[in-house]
Amino acid sequence: SISIDNVTADNVINASESGQTIAVTGQVGNEVKAGDAITVKVGTETYQTTVNTDGKTWSVNVPSSVLAANSDVSATVTTRDTAGNVTTANTSHAYGVDTVAPTASIAIDNVTPDNVINASESGQTIAVTGQVDNDVKAGDAITVKVGTETYQTTVNTDGKTWSVNVPGSVLAANGDISATVITRDTAGNVTTANTTHAYGVDTVAPTASISIDNVTADNVINASESGQTIAVTGQVDNDVKAGDAVTVKVGTETYQTTVNTDGKTWSVNVPGAVLAANGDISATVITRDTAGNVTTANTTHAYGVDTV
Repeated sequence: SISIDNVTADNVINASESGQTIAVTGQVGNEVKAGDAITVKVGTETYQTTVNTDGKTWSVNVPSSVLAANSDVSATVTTRDTAGNVTTANTSHAYGVDTVAPTASIAIDNVTPDNVINASESGQTIAVTGQVDNDVKAGDAITVKVGTETYQTTVNTDGKTWSVNVPGSVLAANGDISATVITRDTAGNVTTANTTHAYGVDTVAPTASISIDNVTADNVINASESGQTIAVTGQVDNDVKAGDAVTVKVGTETYQTTVNTDGKTWSVNVPGAVLAANGDISATVITRDTAGNVTTANTTHAYGVDTV
């Protein structure tokens, strides 16, 4: 008797294996003995070998390109006893062929909502995320590179997304990310897909300044003015812009306003009675640039009170 083993571990010839030489192996039994002749046929090709010295196994090298062009192997063993009686045993073995590599794609999302790393984000840990498609599946390996740093992750259980944590400081020191995904089909065919994604870095905070005008023409609250509503005004400069928030404090009272549409001035109404009960004003402006970097500027202004 004769039998043929699986031609590969999974009995399927894949693209990688189709470029190799495959040892087709098998067993013999009964009265077959070491040295008996074996003929192996794959398609139109014929290969000769003999039973190994153990008297139980055999092997012959077959180009995997020949195996990939077919789908079954036949083997014949011929044995002869001491009296010259001859017996031939035959067998065949089917196998699969899959030399088509899977398809793969990978994409990288914006690293932040505006795709710019600002000063605050450079001190955080950023989840770099993306998508995969085609034949890529959950658990496939992904390698992410930022500058000289490399990070490993796998495709999420949804089979469509991935994520890896990267220090914001590493992102801030560079300007692009590369990602590679490797997928393998059931036959062992491997495909690699690559992508890159550029992003901006702006870790320079805007500059800001604020000043407070005299509260009245002579910068003194008199008896009459203490009964009125006073427009406390001032100026802003540098990168401060229209709509930026201004907070004004007089004693224990706080008033909110914004920079005027001219981008240079601000104004807020304060009861004269509150001004008359104190002697100074503080003002704070907060400005934010397009990257999200924030700067705060403060000032104070003293004034006089004479209501007698």
